[in-house]
Amino acid sequence: MSNEIFPTLAGLDWGTEKVPQFDTHIPKSVSGFEVRVSRRAYPTYAIRMKFNFLRNMAAAQELRALVGLFLRHRGAGDSFLLLDPDDYRATAQVFGAGNGTARTFDLAAAWGGFVQPARNIKTITSVTVNGAGAAYVLGGDGRITFTTAPAAGAVLAWTGEYYFRCRFAEDTLTPREMMRGIWELGKCDLVGALGAQIG
Repeated sequence: MSNEIFPTLAGLDWGTEKVPQFDTHIPKSVSGFEVRVSRRAYPTYAIRMKFNFLRNMAAAQELRALVGLFLRHRGAGDSFLLLDPDDYRATAQVFGAGNGTARTFDLAAAWGGFVQPARNIKTITSVTVNGAGAAYVLGGDGRITFTTAPAAGAVLAWTGEYYFRCRFAEDTLTPREMMRGIWELGKCDLVGALGAQIG
């Protein structure tokens, strides 16, 4: 599991897709009755990007940056971090409530009222307990541990930025040269998650 960051590349086309995916088992009886069993509490995301141009010249090494990341991670073999330009910030996001004894908590991110753990933290601007700053340590696993256990019922909130943990969806990458020193990549597929589902 690598903490290398997916490069920001100027040639990224509009229309990036980020599709949340759950895993629901739905056995059906002969009468048509269904039983639904959700096998995943939090989604993974199928992310599809297209790069209209990737320069491979002395002044810009975008192709080498992207293909190099792919090669270093052996295709889908290892994960890395991605900063989603539309989903990377938490502002006064509630991530739990104290019970008087627990000191370690997952930070969280929300989308339309759906809250999920955010483990790949970029920066933390503030962590509050009932609106007041509190002493904590950010662990290597993306969880925070308070110096003193928050009181029972205390509201825990944070402001900061997070990454998605991703891997390449496939073991192949097919850039195409359009002209000397200018390449394109019609499909760059990733699988990502906010929590620890992608290792």
